[in-house]
Amino acid sequence: FELDKFNSEVFGIKMANIIFEDQSVTQNEVIQLMDRAKNEGFQHLSAKIDIMEKERLNAFLPCGFNLVDTQIMYEIPLKNTGCHVITGISRPYDIMDKNRIIEIAKYAYKIDRFHSDPSLQNDRCDYYYQKWTENLCEGLADKVFVIDINDYPVGFTTLKYDNKTIDTVQFLVKN
Repeated sequence: FELDKFNSEVFGIKMANIIFEDQSVTQNEVIQLMDRAKNEGFQHLSAKIDIMEKERLNAFLPCGFNLVDTQIMYEIPLKNTGCHVITGISRPYDIMDKNRIIEIAKYAYKIDRFHSDPSLQNDRCDYYYQKWTENLCEGLADKVFVIDINDYPVGFTTLKYDNKTIDTVQFLVKN
């Protein structure tokens, strides 16, 4: 596991993310990991587990971990067109959109990884998404697109290039 500085600052507790190698994990190993984390002062652990890795998921659930979120990603091949605007659904982000995007995130993220975690306070979860969205707009995302209705932002999409040749783009969509 490794310290998650951003989340620790936002939530005011020492948080870590469990980093997996390719090996399988047993329930006993999860218990040992939890004991080690507790001895090092960690108060919250998170693990990202692919939904297809049922054995790994089943090693964590009996140890008190909660399944709190799922993330769906899809890819759109750009075939070296150089086009960054997804026609028909959005427009590129403008700095004037920042406050509206933060407001959208505040209301949109309620059934998510943090709000679904009973050990975290809801007001801190709201603050997390405010700070995370600010960071997206300030360069965490490779691109941000705004979805408008009648020239008023009603949603947004973030884009992260999976390589620097821009052959394929992965989107995490929240609206």
